[in-house]
Amino acid sequence: MLYPDVQACFKDMKTKLEHYPVTRANFGFIHNDIHPKNILLSPSAMHLIDFDRSCRHFFVQDIANAIYSEYSRIGFHSKHKAALADMLKLFVKPFIESYIETYPTLAEDLIALEQFIMYRRIVMFAIFHDEVKAAAPAYLEEFRQGIVQNTKFLPFDTSDLL
Repeated sequence: MLYPDVQACFKDMKTKLEHYPVTRANFGFIHNDIHPKNILLSPSAMHLIDFDRSCRHFFVQDIANAIYSEYSRIGFHSKHKAALADMLKLFVKPFIESYIETYPTLAEDLIALEQFIMYRRIVMFAIFHDEVKAAAPAYLEEFRQGIVQNTKFLPFDTSDLL
């Protein structure tokens, strides 16, 4: 896969992340694969399982990955696309509120959520390139253009989360 424009976006993103402040309050161990099948609910809490993709990264990246995953899963891989309208209320806000209970200073990093989602978009473009090219070449171009043009991913402003 050779897309100089996507590679340039990745290099730019890498530079931004290298200059993003790393503190004990915003960087550490993340799950890196949060989605409904990896969340167990009990009467008093949510419990994460399946830590095989865990790593050290910015905590907001965990949020970005989870949100990107759910919007993609429902928007592209589900017959329940109407659920997208309720994602902010039913998943995004409760998920972020739960995360902020544990990491209160994370609220400051939510301003950069779109940037971290873009990082995820670039990674997913690279991982699923061949599969998407074979199944939906027109969508692959749309996917690439969204990255190159830095198109906003979320259908709401991150300020709505605070």
